[in-house]
This record gives sequence, C-alpha cells and structure tokens, in this order.
Amino acid sequence: MTTIGKTLAPLVLAATLCSAAPAFAYSSFCFTDAFPAFIFDCPTNAVPANDPGHFVHYEIGAYGNYNVHDVNGPIVAFGITGAYNASATIFGLYSAYYVTVSGPATWAYINNT
Repeated sequence: MTTIGKTLAPLVLAATLCSAAPAFAYSSFCFTDAFPAFIFDCPTNAVPANDPGHFVHYEIGAYGNYNVHDVNGPIVAFGITGAYNASATIFGLYSAYYVTVSGPATWAYINNT
C-alpha cells in the first residue's frame, strides 16, 4: 500500500461509519380520561422529524379533537375524529412536532419512524 493509501484508508473508513449512522427513532403518547382523573386535554412530548425522510406520523383515538403543532408555533394539522381512530403522515418537515388532543376518553401518538 502506498503512503497515500495508508493516509486515506482511515479517513475513508471514518467517513463511511459516520454516514452510515442510524437516525434516532422518537415517539410520544398521551391519553385523556374522563373518570376518575378528569383529564380532558393532553399534549405529547415533542418529536423531531425523521432526518432523512423529513416526516412525522401521528395517530389519534376515537372522539378526539387534535392539533399537530410545530414547536416554533404553527399548527401543521388539525381535525376531529369520529367513531374511528385517525392516522396520517406529514412530509416536508424539518423541526420538532407534538400533538394536543382533547376529549373525554381518547389518546394521541406521534413518532418519526
């Protein structure tokens, strides 16, 4: 191996290991409970958007009013679920996001996987 090859080999290996590092998976869950706790609103924790795909996925339980918030302020999705759960994936995101849900007995889940 030449001197240049000996010098470049560790750099190529380091670059390969750094570029192949996995993205971190995050998720958060919250639920409301009409009885006995009387919790009618809940926010999930903030979840960063998926790094290579730039998306978050959320699911909402039945009979819930929900908002998906950017941590910088804007609401990026909102809705009301009926008798069935709702789920969606939002693409084109680069920040962190959380869901607030309200209702007598519902739940919210958000992840970046």
